[in-house]
Amino acid sequence: MGKIYCSIIVLIQLYCTGCLNEQNSSSNYIEPSLVKVEGGIVIFDDSLLITKIQLENYYIGRYEVTNKEFVLFLNDISSEIEISNDDEVLYQNTVIFELICTLGEFEHPYVEEYILFDKNIRRFKVRNGCDNYPVGLVTYHGAKYYCHWLSLKTGKNYKLPSESEWIFAAKGGNESKGFIYSGSNLYDDVSWCGRDYNVEGYPMKVGEKEPNELGIYDMSGNVSEWCDYNYETEDTDLKILKGGNILEDCKKATISSKRFQKYDFPGTIIGFRIVLYDNSP
Repeated sequence: MGKIYCSIIVLIQLYCTGCLNEQNSSSNYIEPSLVKVEGGIVIFDDSLLITKIQLENYYIGRYEVTNKEFVLFLNDISSEIEISNDDEVLYQNTVIFELICTLGEFEHPYVEEYILFDKNIRRFKVRNGCDNYPVGLVTYHGAKYYCHWLSLKTGKNYKLPSESEWIFAAKGGNESKGFIYSGSNLYDDVSWCGRDYNVEGYPMKVGEKEPNELGIYDMSGNVSEWCDYNYETEDTDLKILKGGNILEDCKKATISSKRFQKYDFPGTIIGFRIVLYDNSP
């Protein structure tokens, strides 16, 4: 199962033919659209242990972090990054992002790769028309560094959601109607999953399906989302992914479903959304 590499020649051709967006130089960060989640109790029941967690008020991203948002981060730190021979993007000797794609048995040239790199000017570009698609190919540390970077830019306290914060928001918080998917019992209403809509398995534009009870989009399906600390994965290399994705069976897009993934794996359909505490948006 080999990796499909993006040719620098292709990148230059795309750049020269106008297929890549120039980023807006007037601002080097974008504050996300946020939804307030009133505090409440989350109950974990893993058949071995029932745990209740009390959450305070917090804000969570209305959408998954997009290519347009993430590319500003990459370009802001571009002088400090290295590109490996395998097209991995390294920051502080840690893989944070990848410029290639492997889709297992569905391996293909991935002509719709959304973020590309021009080595001649050391700039990342978003393919034309792909600004508002969720970023993929991000490692756990890439998501964490993005949150830290945005916090420094804004003076606010952005972070990845814990699993409990993610679940509570996905359920609709205190407005929850008890749906199995985030916003409905019918996956087709709220989720891109199971490759039903896109045989190549590309992520879809954010906010195209119906939101959940709190007005949050795509917490079921589209891209899987990194979560922060969980008691099951503390002090290990495994981190939690929630929400399922467009490649997986829709049963994995339910709110209760999760999977574990090594922190340095930049999957094509792995992205994230962010949480804010302390400061009102």
